Amino acid sequence: MASVRSPCSSHASSHDAFWTYTCVNWLRTLPYLRAWHATYAGAGLSIVGVHTPEFGFERVLGNVTEQTAKLGIEYPVAVDSEYAVWQSFDNHFWPAVYRAPDAAPTWQPTAQASSATRTRIS
Repeated sequence: MASVRSPCSSHASSHDAFWTYTCVNWLRTLPYLRAWHATYAGAGLSIVGVHTPEFGFERVLGNVTEQTAKLGIEYPVAVDSEYAVWQSFDNHFWPAVYRAPDAAPTWQPTAQASSATRTRIS
């Protein structure tokens, strides 16, 4: 992987990352999020994954928990199966990364949209 630039400034920063474990575009983004977390968590960067399913089987908490572990995601993940968080951000794509507190998109490629029970699984 290429070198990773700091996504945060000299103060604490939070990024919310919308994802679903079968999205190929998100799978290509994951190495960068893991690297940001590993490199900058100690400097105040906080990443929160928001798993919002595209398909029915992605709504199953056991599947999300299994895939989160299998993919080596160590930052917290909220399960958003009813799309409450997705809608509060007015999100339309997977993957999408937002910087809090301003909720301005920091990165948002193309993808499809579709619904949020919040459950922390990591």
